[in-house]
Amino acid sequence: MTALTVFILLCTVFTACADEPSTSSGGADIKSFWDSTGLGEMVWWAKRLIYAGLSLEVAKWDFGHLIDNLKLLVLMNPNPRSGDVLNYIGTFIKIVIPLYMLAIAVTGFYLLLISGSPKGRAKAKFLMRDLVVGMVAVSLSPLILQLLVNVSYQATDAVLSQTDIGIVTTSMTSVLGGTDPVNGVLCPLCVLHTFVTFIEIELGYYTFLPFFLVVWGSLVFFFLRFAIISLWMIIFPLSVLLYSFATTRDVGRNMLEQTILWIYMQFFIAVILVAVALCLTQRPAGFMSVGMANDLPSNIVEKTFIWYLPSVLFDFIPFIGCLVMIIAPLLMLRLFKGFLP
Repeated sequence: MTALTVFILLCTVFTACADEPSTSSGGADIKSFWDSTGLGEMVWWAKRLIYAGLSLEVAKWDFGHLIDNLKLLVLMNPNPRSGDVLNYIGTFIKIVIPLYMLAIAVTGFYLLLISGSPKGRAKAKFLMRDLVVGMVAVSLSPLILQLLVNVSYQATDAVLSQTDIGIVTTSMTSVLGGTDPVNGVLCPLCVLHTFVTFIEIELGYYTFLPFFLVVWGSLVFFFLRFAIISLWMIIFPLSVLLYSFATTRDVGRNMLEQTILWIYMQFFIAVILVAVALCLTQRPAGFMSVGMANDLPSNIVEKTFIWYLPSVLFDFIPFIGCLVMIIAPLLMLRLFKGFLP
């Protein structure tokens, strides 16, 4: 990497020297030497080659981790009864329980000693019921969260077991992977990215985005979901407390809905992966096949350079599936908003 950095700096210096207008005979001699030896053209090709290689390498960092552990990433959940999470939940429980006890005492004092209107006493009775139920729910917060996580995990695992996730990962590798020296199959997006970069280096930014969105977007989504669920688990007692009072019920409802939706989002992701796998297995043979070698006899293909052209499937089904998986939070939070009473 150090040698590559030095090479990039040298290319930059040479390019600057070549582009700087000559004001002396020495500068003219350097420019003429530069032009006569063809170093300017070499640097032009080198810059694009370096960008094409480095951008693909950066975009596909941890791509192997995503492919090898896709099922584990989907099933990944924080443990609400683990040491760190349980300590934070316990801290909020210690804060919330005294507030519940104070609210129950005030409500009981109102019911026993203050003769309010029938409507007011009815509201106080409903409030007492909500307070008791809420205090029990807060006390059992780790068990309730563990139940939600277990149900989500079992349901997601049952959905993923209905098909082979390897179908999706294999297809993603064929689209986003590197060159296969054994079979001679080229990664179509890699070829497109390299070709477009040599035409105009700015155009390479757009062919870089599919790699970045699929690889980094998917990994960021999985770890972001893990972090968000951990946060909602920690403040779950506070969510229940806010849901127990009419004045703060809308805020508490939203917080509880977020907790449930982010936990069960993995089930939605599993359904997406199964749908992508079914699409891949039921597509017609040669679906969206491209390449000049497809319509030529096999003996011509094997004996000419056309054999090296990308005669592969531009299989964008898993790519679109990854995009849907990335925007899944927006879909779920929109579709299931307000399901709690």
